[in-house]
Amino acid sequence: KAETSEGGVNVAGALAVNIVSSSIEAYIPTGIVIISGGKLTIKASSNTDAEAKADGSAVKADKNSPAKVGVGVAVAINVANTKTLAYIESGATVTAGGLYIAAIMTELPAEESGSDPDVTNEYTAEAVSGAGSGKIGVAGSVALNIVNSETAAYTASSVTIIPVAEAGDVSIIAASAYKSTSTAGTSVKMEEDEAQVGVGASFASNIINTKVLAYLANNVNLTGAANLIIDSDLASEVETTATAGADPIEDLSSTDSGSEAKIGLDAAVALSIVNNENRAYIGSGCNVDTSGNVEIKADSKSTTDTTAEGNSSGSKVAV
Repeated sequence: KAETSEGGVNVAGALAVNIVSSSIEAYIPTGIVIISGGKLTIKASSNTDAEAKADGSAVKADKNSPAKVGVGVAVAINVANTKTLAYIESGATVTAGGLYIAAIMTELPAEESGSDPDVTNEYTAEAVSGAGSGKIGVAGSVALNIVNSETAAYTASSVTIIPVAEAGDVSIIAASAYKSTSTAGTSVKMEEDEAQVGVGASFASNIINTKVLAYLANNVNLTGAANLIIDSDLASEVETTATAGADPIEDLSSTDSGSEAKIGLDAAVALSIVNNENRAYIGSGCNVDTSGNVEIKADSKSTTDTTAEGNSSGSKVAV
């Protein structure tokens, strides 16, 4: 504990930075010739979790010998860059009894008995700070989630299907699901009657860019297929929460409210920027010849919840 002419100084700081890059690809490259009497399967799957947590709430006021100044700072930054691709490159030659191209989620076993399997990418940034003192308390928290994700299934090369028995269907499937949570909270606890100033500031942000694509590229010829299915599916859930002040953040920081400072200043900012692109399509100039049904479908389920809450109290000034 540091000392000044005014008394002791309590300081706590926490920094968590997590950067994850994941690239999963299954593909047939240019120049390759494939002849298969049965169905050709090209499949890529992934399931990525990334988390950064910073806790700078260790500074607590001591009733017997409180420091005059308490400072707590926490910063959590979580960055995830992911790619899941399944495709046939332009210039490949494919003749098969059927075709299945899929870029999808990996199904993981449930963590608890009776729970559903894990088929969701999870991205988490959490920053909690607390300051305890007898006179001046300052706490600041920043939580930032940055996610760039691409999931795509496609063929950029012409494909000839020669049905064998019940084969002959062509399916191009892209699917992704994610939950992104960013939480920042502060708690300022004052213990002496001479408490003067309490300041709490929180900033939480989710910046998300996601693409899910299933398609036939431009100028692709698909002949001999029975049924053609092109399906793109995206499910997203974004929660951004910034809370400043002792009362609303008590449960998160596990502290109780202290005495009221004469001046209380609290600021909370929550920002969500979500760009989701979900498409299933046939490109221009394509020639598609099927004997059965053609289904092109894109489904998207997205929720975004952004909350900022400041709770300031002061005997003279509260902002």
